[in-house]
Amino acid sequence: MIKLKGKPANDEFFTLWVLLAQTRDALLAAREREYYQHHIKNERRAVLFAIAALGNNATPIAIARLLIRKINSVTEMLNRMEQQGLIEKCQSSGRSKIVVKLTKRGYEIYHQSLKNSTDKRILSVLSRKQRDQLKQYLLKIRNEAARELGIQSRSLLFTQDFNHRE
Repeated sequence: MIKLKGKPANDEFFTLWVLLAQTRDALLAAREREYYQHHIKNERRAVLFAIAALGNNATPIAIARLLIRKINSVTEMLNRMEQQGLIEKCQSSGRSKIVVKLTKRGYEIYHQSLKNSTDKRILSVLSRKQRDQLKQYLLKIRNEAARELGIQSRSLLFTQDFNHRE
């Protein structure tokens, strides 16, 4: 139980929120350590992942939606990533006038970062069954939060059960 100024926080929903936030922050910090060797931060790695997942449909708006981020913060990050040579912005004739593509360097860094062992090491404290249950719980929570925000969960990655075996 979480204690605030020596008193336990009895609000179970607040306690769950704090545990989720602490878990996310700790996982991100552990991943940052591993990604440091590739000179990439988690946020930028997430953008590379989104671009790879979206393929030819990787517009700034689509990336922002997929990552549940504000378009202006994604645009700023894309500008920095373009300066670093990780991505390139191309003119498109479609509705969105800009399509984002990985450069050779961005593609290499994206693939290097997929080989991270931190996630496997940390999440291996759970059995396969527990990881499958956790996936289901997180999908349920994420989808409800998306609904509250007016985001259709089908526009997000992993919209349903994704039980893939190794």
